[in-house]
Amino acid sequence: MLNKIGILREEKQPVDKRSPLTPSDCSDLMKKYKGLQIFAQHCKERCFKDEEFKAAGVIIQENLLDCDLLLGVKEVPLHCLMPSRRYMFFSHTIKRQLHNLKLLQTILDLNIELIDYEALENAKGERVVAFGYWAGIVGAYNAIWMTQKRLYKNTIQRLFEFETYEQAKENLKGLDFGQLKFVITGTGRVGSGAAQVMEDAGIRRVTPEEFLTTSFDEAIFTQLGSSDMFVPKFKHIQFSREEFHDKPLNFKSNMEAYTQVADVLINAIYWDPKAPQLFTMKDMKKSSFKIKSIADITCDIAPESSIPSTIKATTIPQPVFGFLPLREKMVEPFTKSAIDVMSIPNLPSELPLDASKHFSENLCKIVIPEFFKEDSAMLRGARVTKNKQLTPEFLYLESYVYDDIYRASRIKS
Repeated sequence: MLNKIGILREEKQPVDKRSPLTPSDCSDLMKKYKGLQIFAQHCKERCFKDEEFKAAGVIIQENLLDCDLLLGVKEVPLHCLMPSRRYMFFSHTIKRQLHNLKLLQTILDLNIELIDYEALENAKGERVVAFGYWAGIVGAYNAIWMTQKRLYKNTIQRLFEFETYEQAKENLKGLDFGQLKFVITGTGRVGSGAAQVMEDAGIRRVTPEEFLTTSFDEAIFTQLGSSDMFVPKFKHIQFSREEFHDKPLNFKSNMEAYTQVADVLINAIYWDPKAPQLFTMKDMKKSSFKIKSIADITCDIAPESSIPSTIKATTIPQPVFGFLPLREKMVEPFTKSAIDVMSIPNLPSELPLDASKHFSENLCKIVIPEFFKEDSAMLRGARVTKNKQLTPEFLYLESYVYDDIYRASRIKS
């Protein structure tokens, strides 16, 4: 049961403007569940003002210690964690991300119950809350912004300069793309958002086969699924989505054909570190590698990344760096011989209103009701820690948390 929900101020730098709940959804929740109170910490940067939350019946206060559930968006900094509380946010630990090892260790030490949005799934195994669609929208728009700036010296407005994507769509009309070829990797929420921007910009969609074999006198894009990007290493294996996800080491990349044709890559996949990279640094050094702009929405940082040139995360104010494959060196963006790389990890924050409304709607309709059940399989499957222990569903993280190598790195830090 829930009696009090607390909305955290986003403290991770750079500050994220998104909110897990909108004021109107807070109001609806408190009407639906009699006796439920919702609190929010004061925040100047949040896309909804304190006054909007107050008008919806939310109490603005700093102290959230009495709350049964604390909601954030990004990782909570270590010094802001409250002991023995229940949190729900994107921890970015369940893929064993080394940069957040200390976060998970601290969560265990402080007896925090962590429910990770990324692991919330319905009975079909589908994620129920995510910002992926809006990451795809912003990532693809930024890819267009990069190519306009690089090829045509045309600086169009960035998305964060608009209140909503609907307003920004007018900015995409009438742009010159010549005969550019865009390739989108991934067909999930992120890829769908990216494809929507291509269509809104009037860029023609073609099949992967047409992309490789047919000449066009206009700009085109194609969208690749797993079977287009990866093929079995062995003749006795047939490609299937289940086989690829269960045994990614049995597959190799099939991207070289596309890198020899595409001008712009929009990387929108969920990448397992055990899976092969889309291409290697060696591939990028080949004269046949044609891509000059990469919008890496996936944004896993090398060496554990699907794209080897993603050597750092960029920011909304400084979204792009240049990369020289032959020298394996970062340089200024938009230089003639460099590949431009955009790797912003918090892309939906460029459209915080749109992203927050979509996320909050699903959180209220699908997830919050689970807290009013005696036992919820959905919450149980997403609960990473409880009582200073990893839960059975996340015991695979034991080596990540407790192995000597990681412990040594923790002591060193």
